[in-house]
Formats: sequence, C-alpha cells, structure tokens
Amino acid sequence: MLAQCYYFGMGVEKDFKTAFNIFLELSESKSHSTEAKDWLAMHYFYGRGVKQDTKKAFEIYLEHSKSKSDQQNSAKINLAKFYLNGWVVDQNQKKAIELFSELSKSKSDNKILLMLNLSWLIVMNSEKELLKISIKPFNSI
Repeated sequence: MLAQCYYFGMGVEKDFKTAFNIFLELSESKSHSTEAKDWLAMHYFYGRGVKQDTKKAFEIYLEHSKSKSDQQNSAKINLAKFYLNGWVVDQNQKKAIELFSELSKSKSDNKILLMLNLSWLIVMNSEKELLKISIKPFNSI
C-alpha cells in the first residue's frame, strides 16, 4: 500500500502527513477502508501526520470494532488497551478482559498478542476474580 511506503519511508522519504492523507482517502473507499481505518486511528493516537487526538482514535476503533471485517479483531485489541490503560475512557480492566476473552474465542490470528496482554494484566493485578476470568478463555489454546 502506497500509504505504508510513506509511513515507513520505503522507496520514498518518510512522510507521516502524506501517509495520513492517503489512509484518510482509502478509509472512505470500499476496497481498503477496513485496514485504512486501523492506520488512521494509529495516526490520531500517536499524532503522526495529524494533531494527536486519542479520543478520535478511540472513536474509530469503537466504530471499527462493530464492523464485520478482517480488521475487526485488531480494533477490539486496541479498544481493550484503551480500557486497560484508561485512555480517553475510565480505566476498566474488567471491560478489557471481556474484550480479550471475546477475541480469544474467535478465529483470530492475534491469540499470541492476546495472551501477552492478558499475561501483563495478570502480573499487574492481584484481584483473584480478574485472574479467574482472564485465564479461562485460554485453556483451549
């Protein structure tokens, strides 16, 4: 994707603003909108090529998490991180665990990432109830 070339500086000079504008245009197209929305949210979150706006990033992930696309799981992982860390929303570890648990039951290619996130949560949290919830979905992996 051309936008990624500008983002990473592959074959062209690295230019986050140009990458953002291409992702913005692609997000409105039917053929590339799902992947482009993930990239847009990341640009907003980190303020790359656009003014940093974590609330806008959250809104994109929230909308995208409800879609029926291949990138839906990626959006849910990022949403869970918002809840886990209290970015834009009140910190809610239980909501984060619910999202991670839901994803662990899907046909996601992101199960390793899910396990890492839940492992971190277990290490950082001593509440036994949260530990029970977070371990259960991974018994089948």
